[in-house]
Amino acid sequence: MKLYSMISGLALVAATIAAPAYASSVSPTGTAFSATGSATLMKTGYPTQFCTLTITGNTGDGVNGTLGGGSNTGSGLCTSISVAPSTFKITGTVDATHVKGEVADLKVILTVAGVPVTMCDQTNAAFTVDTSGNIVFNGPLAPNCSVTTTLVTSPTIVAVP
Repeated sequence: MKLYSMISGLALVAATIAAPAYASSVSPTGTAFSATGSATLMKTGYPTQFCTLTITGNTGDGVNGTLGGGSNTGSGLCTSISVAPSTFKITGTVDATHVKGEVADLKVILTVAGVPVTMCDQTNAAFTVDTSGNIVFNGPLAPNCSVTTTLVTSPTIVAVP
C-alpha cells in the first residue's frame, strides 16, 4: 500500500510539473482589428478634448501584439490628435472577465501646421480587455496627461483570463 501511495504521489508531482502554463491572452490570435469609442484626453496647458478614438492593431500570438496607431474625430483639436504605432503585451489576469496589458510606448501626437508634437509619451501604458470585446485605457500618461476611453473591438477581440 505504501508503494502504491508513493507511486501515486510521484505521478501527481510529475503531472503537475509537465502541465503547460496557460497564460492570460486575447482571442482570436493573428487577427487584425479596429477599436472605436469615446475618449477624453487631458493635458496640462490644453483644453480637455472629447473625441472619438479609433485604433487598429493585430492580436499576434494572443499575448504579444501590435498597435497600428490611431486617429480621432470630433471637435476642437480632435482631428489633429493621433496615436503612434507600438506593440502591446498581455501581462496577467485581473478577474474572471478581464485581462491586463501594457502598450510598450504609447505616444499621443498633436499635429499643428503639419508639424507633429508628442503631447504624451508613456512607457508601459496600462490597459484592460474584457470578455465582451472592450479595451479600456483609464489612467495617467507622462508628462501631465491622462486618457480615459472604452473602445469596442471589431471583429470582437476577447479576454482569455
